[in-house]
Amino acid sequence: MAIKTSTQQQPKQSSLAAAAATAAPSKPEAAKIPPAKKAAIKIANVIVRAVGLEGRFGGYTEEMKTALQNARKWLETAKGLAEKLPADFRPAKRSGGGAVTLAVGSKVTLREKRRETYAGLLSAEEQKAGVEVVSLHGPMVALKTEKGNVFIPKAHLKIAGADAPASA
Repeated sequence: MAIKTSTQQQPKQSSLAAAAATAAPSKPEAAKIPPAKKAAIKIANVIVRAVGLEGRFGGYTEEMKTALQNARKWLETAKGLAEKLPADFRPAKRSGGGAVTLAVGSKVTLREKRRETYAGLLSAEEQKAGVEVVSLHGPMVALKTEKGNVFIPKAHLKIAGADAPASA
Protein backbone atom coordinates (compact mmCIF):
# COMPACT_ATOMS: atom_id res chain seq x y z
CA MET A 1 0.00 0.00 0.00
CA ALA A 2 1.65 3.17 -1.21
CA ILE A 3 0.99 6.58 0.29
CA LYS A 4 0.61 9.45 -2.11
CA THR A 5 3.04 12.24 -1.36
CA SER A 6 1.62 14.78 -3.78
CA THR A 7 0.03 17.91 -2.40
CA GLN A 8 -3.68 17.77 -1.93
CA GLN A 9 -5.75 20.17 -3.92
CA GLN A 10 -7.62 22.86 -2.02
CA PRO A 11 -11.34 23.03 -2.75
CA LYS A 12 -12.14 25.93 -5.03
CA GLN A 13 -14.10 28.81 -3.57
CA SER A 14 -17.06 30.05 -5.47
CA SER A 15 -16.47 33.37 -7.13
CA LEU A 16 -19.28 34.89 -5.04
CA ALA A 17 -17.71 33.81 -1.73
CA ALA A 18 -14.29 35.05 -2.87
CA ALA A 19 -15.72 38.43 -3.85
CA ALA A 20 -17.54 38.74 -0.53
CA ALA A 21 -14.39 37.85 1.42
CA THR A 22 -12.32 40.51 -0.35
CA ALA A 23 -14.97 43.23 -0.54
CA ALA A 24 -16.48 43.14 2.95
CA PRO A 25 -14.34 44.87 5.59
CA SER A 26 -13.95 43.07 8.87
CA LYS A 27 -15.61 44.51 11.98
CA PRO A 28 -12.49 46.22 13.42
CA GLU A 29 -11.77 47.92 10.10
CA ALA A 30 -15.34 49.09 9.53
CA ALA A 31 -15.82 52.78 10.18
CA LYS A 32 -18.44 53.78 12.71
CA ILE A 33 -21.41 55.53 11.21
CA PRO A 34 -22.22 58.86 12.94
CA PRO A 35 -25.61 58.97 14.71
CA ALA A 36 -26.97 61.64 12.34
CA LYS A 37 -26.19 59.44 9.31
CA LYS A 38 -27.70 56.40 11.05
CA ALA A 39 -30.89 58.36 11.62
CA ALA A 40 -31.04 59.38 7.97
CA ILE A 41 -30.50 55.77 6.85
CA LYS A 42 -33.20 54.45 9.19
CA ILE A 43 -35.66 57.11 8.02
CA ALA A 44 -34.86 56.24 4.40
CA ASN A 45 -35.68 52.61 5.16
CA VAL A 46 -39.01 53.65 6.66
CA ILE A 47 -39.73 55.74 3.55
CA VAL A 48 -39.14 52.66 1.37
CA ARG A 49 -41.63 50.71 3.51
CA ALA A 50 -44.12 53.61 3.38
CA VAL A 51 -43.91 53.68 -0.42
CA GLY A 52 -44.60 49.94 -0.44
CA LEU A 53 -47.63 50.44 1.80
CA GLU A 54 -48.79 53.25 -0.42
CA GLY A 55 -48.70 50.90 -3.40
CA ARG A 56 -50.50 48.09 -1.58
CA PHE A 57 -53.14 50.02 0.36
CA GLY A 58 -53.40 53.33 -1.48
CA GLY A 59 -56.19 52.04 -3.68
CA TYR A 60 -58.51 51.21 -0.76
CA THR A 61 -59.83 54.71 -0.20
CA GLU A 62 -58.82 58.20 -1.22
CA GLU A 63 -58.33 59.14 2.46
CA MET A 64 -55.92 56.25 3.00
CA LYS A 65 -53.96 57.14 -0.12
CA THR A 66 -53.69 60.78 1.02
CA ALA A 67 -52.64 59.74 4.54
CA LEU A 68 -49.90 57.46 3.21
CA GLN A 69 -48.63 60.19 0.86
CA ASN A 70 -48.56 62.66 3.77
CA ALA A 71 -46.65 60.16 5.90
CA ARG A 72 -44.07 59.75 3.15
CA LYS A 73 -43.70 63.55 2.81
CA TRP A 74 -43.17 63.96 6.57
CA LEU A 75 -40.59 61.16 6.58
CA GLU A 76 -38.75 62.76 3.67
CA THR A 77 -38.71 66.05 5.62
CA ALA A 78 -37.32 64.25 8.68
CA LYS A 79 -34.66 62.56 6.55
CA GLY A 80 -33.60 65.92 5.12
CA LEU A 81 -33.31 67.39 8.63
CA ALA A 82 -31.28 64.39 9.80
CA GLU A 83 -28.89 64.81 6.88
CA LYS A 84 -28.33 68.47 7.86
CA LEU A 85 -27.18 67.57 11.38
CA PRO A 86 -23.45 68.15 12.02
CA ALA A 87 -21.15 65.12 11.77
CA ASP A 88 -20.23 65.34 15.47
CA PHE A 89 -23.88 65.42 16.59
CA ARG A 90 -24.71 63.10 19.51
CA PRO A 91 -28.33 62.70 20.62
CA ALA A 92 -29.08 63.44 24.27
CA LYS A 93 -29.13 60.36 26.45
CA ARG A 94 -32.52 59.49 27.83
CA SER A 95 -33.09 59.29 31.52
CA GLY A 96 -36.01 57.62 33.18
CA GLY A 97 -39.16 59.73 33.02
CA GLY A 98 -37.72 63.19 33.65
CA ALA A 99 -36.02 62.14 36.86
CA VAL A 100 -33.99 64.64 38.88
CA THR A 101 -30.24 64.09 39.11
CA LEU A 102 -28.75 63.48 42.55
CA ALA A 103 -25.46 64.99 43.65
CA VAL A 104 -23.37 64.61 46.78
CA GLY A 105 -24.48 67.22 49.29
CA SER A 106 -28.06 67.53 47.99
CA LYS A 107 -31.02 67.11 50.32
CA VAL A 108 -33.33 64.16 49.71
CA THR A 109 -36.26 62.50 51.42
CA LEU A 110 -38.15 59.23 51.01
CA ARG A 111 -40.88 58.95 48.41
CA GLU A 112 -44.40 58.71 49.85
CA LYS A 113 -44.74 55.15 48.57
CA ARG A 114 -41.60 54.04 50.48
CA ARG A 115 -42.09 55.78 53.84
CA GLU A 116 -43.74 52.77 55.44
CA THR A 117 -40.87 50.52 54.35
CA TYR A 118 -38.31 52.72 56.10
CA ALA A 119 -40.50 53.71 59.09
CA GLY A 120 -38.35 54.81 62.01
CA LEU A 121 -35.26 55.40 59.87
CA LEU A 122 -35.86 59.13 59.43
CA SER A 123 -37.41 61.39 62.05
CA ALA A 124 -40.38 63.60 61.15
CA GLU A 125 -38.01 66.57 61.11
CA GLU A 126 -35.65 64.79 58.69
CA GLN A 127 -38.58 63.79 56.50
CA LYS A 128 -39.69 67.40 56.26
CA ALA A 129 -36.28 69.05 55.78
CA GLY A 130 -34.54 66.18 54.00
CA VAL A 131 -31.23 64.47 54.70
CA GLU A 132 -27.87 65.02 53.01
CA VAL A 133 -26.48 62.70 50.33
CA VAL A 134 -23.02 61.59 51.49
CA SER A 135 -22.06 59.46 48.48
CA LEU A 136 -23.43 57.62 45.46
CA HIS A 137 -22.75 53.92 44.92
CA GLY A 138 -24.38 52.74 41.69
CA PRO A 139 -28.09 52.32 42.40
CA MET A 140 -27.58 53.00 46.13
CA VAL A 141 -27.19 56.32 47.98
CA ALA A 142 -25.49 56.85 51.33
CA LEU A 143 -27.46 59.31 53.47
CA LYS A 144 -26.35 61.11 56.64
CA THR A 145 -29.11 60.78 59.27
CA GLU A 146 -29.29 61.44 63.01
CA LYS A 147 -28.76 57.70 63.54
CA GLY A 148 -25.69 57.54 61.25
CA ASN A 149 -25.09 56.83 57.57
CA VAL A 150 -27.59 54.55 55.82
CA PHE A 151 -27.83 53.12 52.29
CA ILE A 152 -31.11 53.45 50.40
CA PRO A 153 -31.87 52.77 46.70
CA LYS A 154 -32.04 55.91 44.55
CA ALA A 155 -35.45 54.87 43.25
CA HIS A 156 -36.87 55.22 46.78
CA LEU A 157 -35.75 58.86 47.14
CA LYS A 158 -36.78 62.24 45.87
CA ILE A 159 -35.22 65.67 46.13
CA ALA A 160 -36.45 67.33 49.32
CA GLY A 161 -39.39 69.57 48.44
CA ALA A 162 -39.79 68.03 44.94
CA ASP A 163 -42.32 65.52 43.67
CA ALA A 164 -40.07 63.79 41.14
CA PRO A 165 -38.10 60.61 42.00
CA ALA A 166 -34.33 60.95 42.22
CA SER A 167 -31.69 59.49 39.91
CA ALA A 168 -28.01 59.92 39.18
